Amino acid sequence: MLVNSQSLALEAILFLKQTKGCYLHCTEYGYSWMADAIGYNGDFMYEVEVKTSWSDFKADFKNKKRKHQLFHDMYHGQGKKRSYEYIPNYLYYLVPQDLTLKVTKYLEDENKPYGVLQWTVNEWARVHGGGYIESIKRVRRIHDRPPSDKDL
Repeated sequence: MLVNSQSLALEAILFLKQTKGCYLHCTEYGYSWMADAIGYNGDFMYEVEVKTSWSDFKADFKNKKRKHQLFHDMYHGQGKKRSYEYIPNYLYYLVPQDLTLKVTKYLEDENKPYGVLQWTVNEWARVHGGGYIESIKRVRRIHDRPPSDKDL
């Protein structure tokens, strides 16, 4: 399997369906900012951002300052979203193995509630194609509010 942002976004959808029970899911969701993959399981909304390089990961924080400030404020109980902004209950970063440690350290150093998912390719996967997702850093809930009808 070719590992690129699009293929990992599809793997993220499978992760949301299989591990989080999301029956509503899509890629490239949003208005103010785009989520690579998003899912809803009846209780919570999950977002997965796919990053295939360190520069891509860092650009997410540089180019989406409003998003991360809003998520930070919501996590600390003080955020107020605009009507067209969605705020998932949980946010994960899905990264290849070679980025896992660097991304995890950054999120821990910055005290971000975001989780880290690793795209793992072992010897079997190299021979047969593909890989699998492993949870590396536990995600913390950004807020407790259910998604609104506009979010869905």
